[in-house]
Amino acid sequence: MVIRAHSELSRMWILEEQSNYRSMAPILLEDGSKPPKPLDRYYTHMVNPGIIERTILSKMPISLLSHYDTEGIDNFSLCFILTPNGNVAEVFFAFSPSRPNITDEEMVYWRSLSDEIKRVVKVTIPKESQGLQFYNKGKRIVISKLLNPEQAKPATRTSGNRLRKPAVQMTEEEREKKRVRDEELKKVIEEYRGKSILELIEVK
Repeated sequence: MVIRAHSELSRMWILEEQSNYRSMAPILLEDGSKPPKPLDRYYTHMVNPGIIERTILSKMPISLLSHYDTEGIDNFSLCFILTPNGNVAEVFFAFSPSRPNITDEEMVYWRSLSDEIKRVVKVTIPKESQGLQFYNKGKRIVISKLLNPEQAKPATRTSGNRLRKPAVQMTEEEREKKRVRDEELKKVIEEYRGKSILELIEVK
């Protein structure tokens, strides 16, 4: 595994296998011409959502991920190159803005992760997206959320689709005031119970 500077984005660093050659290459049609429509129109579908996060946690030690998080590598992009039949041909990791300080010993884990991504990730390419020489797909990985998935979960909603608010804790004084108000409200309700609306309107 080697770390290369991106040829156009000088503040981006690419970690990949030395044999990779398509991570920085332009995306072209099979005949070598430029795509006639924007690249985001050439979309793909992940067959097994969530497999990337599970693979990272299975191949990278938690202690190492925590170390990167505290050292400032709090996120990175895990990207892969797809062949027209949907197979993962190359994997690379993009870091920005600082060059990651990854030791030779740690490179072993990144290489293992790269190999596993090629093996387990399954992607389909819809008919309307076909025609490219290769496809570039990626996912932003935030290490803190990867290690603490509970922090990334949305707030619980009720059946009425409103955010469930935490119960309000009242003091003894507030509870007593509420009790007095409730008693007064009961008396008012009892006083007007059974009367028609006409009886309750004050005519001036």
